[in-house]
Amino acid sequence: QMCIRDRNMGMNECQCLKNEVSNLPLEDPKEKINERGKKKPSLKVTPSDIERYKQNEAKIIKIQAIFRGFIVRKKIGRQPKNQKSNDSSQQKPVGKEITTVPDYSNPETRATEQKLGPFKYDKAPSDVEKDLETRGPFELDNGAVYIGQWRKDGLRHGKGLQIWPDGSKYEGYWENDMASGKGRLIHADGDVYEGEWVQDKAEGNGVYTHSDGAQYVGQWKEDKQHGLGVETWPDGARYEGYYDVGQKQGKGKFLWADNSSYDGDFLNNNIQGKGIYIWADGRKFDGEWKNNKMEGKGVFTW
Repeated sequence: QMCIRDRNMGMNECQCLKNEVSNLPLEDPKEKINERGKKKPSLKVTPSDIERYKQNEAKIIKIQAIFRGFIVRKKIGRQPKNQKSNDSSQQKPVGKEITTVPDYSNPETRATEQKLGPFKYDKAPSDVEKDLETRGPFELDNGAVYIGQWRKDGLRHGKGLQIWPDGSKYEGYWENDMASGKGRLIHADGDVYEGEWVQDKAEGNGVYTHSDGAQYVGQWKEDKQHGLGVETWPDGARYEGYYDVGQKQGKGKFLWADNSSYDGDFLNNNIQGKGIYIWADGRKFDGEWKNNKMEGKGVFTW
């Protein structure tokens, strides 16, 4: 059956829907985005529901840029500036040389590294590398240890590996004392980002993989998902579409573990605009949405 929905008539005013689907559980798509499959028999999200979702975020394995940006900036910070010197060749990095490399790894980082294998440097040697010095291990003032190439003025530049006391590890290319180019950052909890960097931030194309298997593959800008990307979760849920500054925005398609799906517009991580939502039992709404709810004109079929 089919019902034409108009922006001037509420859901409960459509008599055919009253008679035929009043007892059907119409799940809120927002809940499904947040919990990927958990159902509630309501189209409303109450404040208590929202608070509960926030408390459960860690268990839901959401890959969101809010924590990624924080961790990346924390772990790939630049070393303190050297004092100025008239002879740049005599400048020294801030810290001290040590004789052995400490083992800061933990079970989570070791498991991730074993799964990934050695990091692969893919750049051909350049003329710039001829002027670089290879040193290490060198302990920086923040406790991190760097092994790799340096410029003569004491800045990390070229190929290098840096480890932190919490077990985190970055290996890849450096430029002017910042992670730039291709690189891999393994977090202390086993999460890993591998891809392109610009001035200590994830930017370009890259893959962020959660230790439990959830993953984002796509474009980045200043540590945040930005552009076209694909998110997948261990339960089979999948989102493919566009992001803007870390949020789903623009055209996208979300497929949940129960095979229900939405294909259409997103705004600030919400279903908003025009789109088609298909429930697992075959019901479909093709029309206008606002804040994850059917609002405006559309066609509901079942």
